Amino acid sequence: MTGIILLIGQKYSSLKIFLFTNPYTATVNMKPAIRSSLSVQKMFRYVEWILIVGFIFYYSLLIANNILVLTAEQFWQLSFFYVAIAALSCIFPMGRSLWIKYAYICLEIFLVLATRYFSGLQVEHLMFVYIAKSCFFLRRKSVMILTVIVGILYVVILVGSLPQSIETFPYATADIDPSDPKLIKDFLISGIASYVMFSSFMIVLGNTLLAEQRSRQRAEELTRQVEGLATKLERVRIARDIHDSLGHTLTNLQIQLALAQEFREHKPDRAFKAIDLAKFLADQCVEDVSLKLQAIHQSDFNLDRALQSLLSQLQHHPGLKVSSEINLPQLPLQVSHHLYYIIKEGLTNIQKHSNADRIYLQCQATSDRITVRLEDNGRGFDPALSYPGFGLQGIKERVNILNGELKICTTPEVGTRIMVMIPKEMEIDRKKIS
Repeated sequence: MTGIILLIGQKYSSLKIFLFTNPYTATVNMKPAIRSSLSVQKMFRYVEWILIVGFIFYYSLLIANNILVLTAEQFWQLSFFYVAIAALSCIFPMGRSLWIKYAYICLEIFLVLATRYFSGLQVEHLMFVYIAKSCFFLRRKSVMILTVIVGILYVVILVGSLPQSIETFPYATADIDPSDPKLIKDFLISGIASYVMFSSFMIVLGNTLLAEQRSRQRAEELTRQVEGLATKLERVRIARDIHDSLGHTLTNLQIQLALAQEFREHKPDRAFKAIDLAKFLADQCVEDVSLKLQAIHQSDFNLDRALQSLLSQLQHHPGLKVSSEINLPQLPLQVSHHLYYIIKEGLTNIQKHSNADRIYLQCQATSDRITVRLEDNGRGFDPALSYPGFGLQGIKERVNILNGELKICTTPEVGTRIMVMIPKEMEIDRKKIS
């Protein structure tokens, strides 16, 4: 109807007013509220329903004000069209075969063009919605070809339905000759311009929505991958913590109980000592569990006190002399726990493998870093060789988490010195320690 408006606006000003503010501008200016959680199918369905209800109300106002005159045939054609369109809006063959998608889009566009041709009524506002919908079903090249074909048919039908369109508004178009060449030419130019403008807009809109949907799907897939990776990393962290805390203590507890069982008849004094040490190790297991619960609940953790308790455990080993210098500032909870397990892992390795009789632990803070030094006079080892277990690997992982530096100086039959240095400013990767 835009072509009629442009041609008869000066002679029939009343017709110009009520038509110029509605047909295509209604399609463009309408901005239904679409929640991001709604699927694309629901979005298009709501848009189509809003347009159907809006134009039914629009035509009702025109009829009530004697501006629009519908014959019985036009009434039933319009009624069938809106009912069919409302039914088709409930279908969205996204996962179906390509020919079903083509058939679905073509059927909707056919209903628009047929209703326009036979009734002369303006229903092409929905055709542009279907062009946007085709972006979700067809390739871009297919969408462009479909748009061109539909445009040709639309322009032909627009000119062919000109007599019916004029007859629908008898009071405003009584003096207009539908066979006037100039009228047809202007009407044709207006229809082509309108179709190109609105179809281009809807194609851009459809591709934008499609790109946003694909981006959201990729984001969801990345989220699932990140969650899977986080779960894997959490399992590694839990395994490392169990190994560094309960694993060693329970191993020592098992050894002491085995000794007590072996000496209970022939060397009861040794057996009682082993039992006393087993009791201490059991208490240590309880303390380790308490430490982990504190980490989970973000409770206060005193690293100095925990290290003193850890060193006191070694005093139960005969022939092992332990000396220490511990003077550390208050550190973040997770950092304290990592340092605690680094030192505990080092002490456990000394007990199990070094055959040392002297251990020295120094923990101090300087102006720019925190330094932990652990020395023994045992048999040492070759750091270039690979060893079973997770002890040394666990120390390296924790030092890396703290963005620190690890130095191991060892010589077979001479002893081992482990140096751990971490930044005092605690510029630590929070993602790693969380």
